[in-house]
Amino acid sequence: MNPSPLEELFAGTLGWLERNLDHFDPFSTAAPTATHPKAKAVLELGLLCHCAQRRGGLPSAPSGAEALFGALWRHPALP
Repeated sequence: MNPSPLEELFAGTLGWLERNLDHFDPFSTAAPTATHPKAKAVLELGLLCHCAQRRGGLPSAPSGAEALFGALWRHPALP
């Protein structure tokens, strides 16, 4: 069975997230685009992981995104 357009969009979004995790890591020196406040970057990543987990029958959030979110959430410099 072919995936629906929504499933394809969702899979593409998760793929983009996994390839661009540096945009959500405000503490990374390799993230020149992470110019928004530290808490905002972490909350956006957490929301994306949460939304991915709520999608029934589709892949869960990429493990790299979940691992990064967990590490950032415990980071002592996070406001």
